[in-house]
Amino acid sequence: MINVGFIGCGAMGRDHVRRITDKCGNAKVVGVYDTVLGNAKQAIEDNRLDAMKTFVGDGQIGALLMAGMRHYNAQASTSYYGTDNVINDTLIHNFDVLHYMFDGDITSVEMKFARMNTLNPNGESLREPQLAIVEFSDGALATAEANVNCQYGYDIQCRLVGESGIISLPDVATPEVRKAGQISHAISSAWFDRFIEAYDREFDRFFANIEADRQPGGKEATAWDGYVANVVADAALDSLHHGGRIPVTLKEQPALYR
Repeated sequence: MINVGFIGCGAMGRDHVRRITDKCGNAKVVGVYDTVLGNAKQAIEDNRLDAMKTFVGDGQIGALLMAGMRHYNAQASTSYYGTDNVINDTLIHNFDVLHYMFDGDITSVEMKFARMNTLNPNGESLREPQLAIVEFSDGALATAEANVNCQYGYDIQCRLVGESGIISLPDVATPEVRKAGQISHAISSAWFDRFIEAYDREFDRFFANIEADRQPGGKEATAWDGYVANVVADAALDSLHHGGRIPVTLKEQPALYR
């Protein structure tokens, strides 16, 4: 049995504690910590999607040429969510996924502002929507849209364009409603509805690696991936504030992560 101590017991943290408790038979949570005592107590009281990389890795659509991503939220998460948060809290996930999917170095990023959404309650402190243009060392290109006041729900999309085909993320499965001359599907406003299965798989693999005393590899994320995403985000912020295309420079990758 693997004993786990959990630091950070906000909504996402408590969901991960629940995941370990309910679905990871080879692990148990033995301690929790949060700077907000109530969150840690709540975690104690509450807990008594691979779709695409396989196709890319198997070469089923050939080498990747382009990608288009969409990261939309119904509303900004807080009243103090500002312009830089669009990169630091939202697009950084897209940078991480692009690095993961393309298996190549991101060499530059350029940010663009779209026309302001008049329904944005945070005003000039939150300039968005934003568009990221990402270049890779092999010439591939990707765009990532961030729109945190789309009003209609939480909407994540990704389309990878290869030499011989295209792979797209599916929409989350919801009941189909036929009424008043229309066919419709509900769109959730919550991010965790989209990624429940992905988190379940992530934790299963994490604890399986610990049990087998092996390093992450292949499709699994490492600290290096987190480093890359943060360097790209810093370059994106530079572009956001000063304009233009900003080179992305990485340190030499340690042997541990190769």
